[in-house]
Amino acid sequence: MFSRVARVSSSVGASAAPASLGWSPSHWHAPMLVRSFSIAAPAQAPPVQPAAAELWPNACPSSCSLGTSPPTSSTSSSTSSSASCPSFTAKPRERRRLDLNQDSFGRRHNYLRVSLTDRCNFRCQYCMPENPEEISVASNPDLLTADEIRTVLRVLVRQVGINKIRLTGGEPTLRSDFGAILETLGELREEQDALISASAADAATGAANAGSRKPEKLSLGLTTNGLLFHKHMDALEKAGVTNLNFSLDTLSPADFAFISRRPQSWFHRVRQNIQTAIENPAFKVKINCVLIRSFNDREIPKFIDEFVRDYKCEVRFIEFMPFQKNSWSSQKLFGKQEILNVLHENFPDDGIAPMLGRPLTETAQLWRGKEWRGRAGIISSMTDQFCGGCNRIRLTADGKLKNCLFGVDEFDLMGILRQRTGDAAGTSTSAEESSLAGGGEEAQLVEEVRRCLLAKNAKLGGKKSMHELAKEDGANRPMVSIGR
Repeated sequence: MFSRVARVSSSVGASAAPASLGWSPSHWHAPMLVRSFSIAAPAQAPPVQPAAAELWPNACPSSCSLGTSPPTSSTSSSTSSSASCPSFTAKPRERRRLDLNQDSFGRRHNYLRVSLTDRCNFRCQYCMPENPEEISVASNPDLLTADEIRTVLRVLVRQVGINKIRLTGGEPTLRSDFGAILETLGELREEQDALISASAADAATGAANAGSRKPEKLSLGLTTNGLLFHKHMDALEKAGVTNLNFSLDTLSPADFAFISRRPQSWFHRVRQNIQTAIENPAFKVKINCVLIRSFNDREIPKFIDEFVRDYKCEVRFIEFMPFQKNSWSSQKLFGKQEILNVLHENFPDDGIAPMLGRPLTETAQLWRGKEWRGRAGIISSMTDQFCGGCNRIRLTADGKLKNCLFGVDEFDLMGILRQRTGDAAGTSTSAEESSLAGGGEEAQLVEEVRRCLLAKNAKLGGKKSMHELAKEDGANRPMVSIGR
């Protein structure tokens, strides 16, 4: 069932793994330290995307490194400093001209990532501190309830314009009320479908309200480690949660046990559940693989052979990012250009080419081969950022809204829902904007969302580079507490 053998000469074996990612690279798979590649990805300029100027008048031009242009350099970008974009950061728009879901740079936010819990049954080293005991896990009373999540989602979908929702964690399937939350999403999706039909009927008869927000179809997704997927597959399909992202960083059971700090036997269950999802036509499957130099970078070709060549699956190689005490260093970073070099060296006859014309809001830059049914993606958060098209906000399990994965600013929605907070300091929305939410609790939620968006920085949570992010270790939450 699990097809093909990796094209690299060194197989993925059960070699002894280091005790933690804090070890120097010389201790990791010593024969496989650093592979150098001479074949670079072909330089190719992307087509002009006319929609960019409409959606983000102050966003990056197509030639900017924060935009969609493929790299033209064949040198490694692993340790280079992060890109900057003066043209993007210099012109925040006047607030009176902004919609409810726009930040001060004009970026529209229609994508909400909802962390259901900061608990996880894995202990992945890039996601958690080196000592997992350092994590403060929220108790149940400190988490948003299923009813509170329903309230927030309805407001953000109907009032703010969210049309894409993804459940994350921690591990979201650990919630005891996960089934009830899926039912809520299914109901919300059906309500939106009914509103779309009613809106179309009104438009046909000329009865549409020109001042109301046009309802949009909901896209629902889940990010999971896959261990418990088999228990919830039917409920996910029934609710319409069909965009599935599985986290899988290695195809070696021994390395799986090392990186996740969990038994090797769990790898086989995860692998089987992923295969089941891939073979179910109801689901669109993506696999997220965080690359760490000299640990799993040699497995890139095997991931392509295993998932991309024969299946309509997208494998996304993610650059290692710094979070609270996760032992990040630029020496462990395996960057975008190096990933491309690996692909071109190992698949020289596949005609690998970039998929151009992708929306600016997409995090992954995509490549395909002539004989591939699926595609490979690269999420280059460190070496080739995509902040100029960001459309995402994040709701933590304890009810805080974050406008950036790397930002430290948080905005309290739980306090509004439970009426524990008074008037928050800072920028307030106008009476006209608040009236759009209908008053009361909904108006306060919309007000807090507006404050969150207007406080959003141009990139990287206000930091200049990945190195500055790493220096602020401890200021932000661990990845597991934000939402993967």
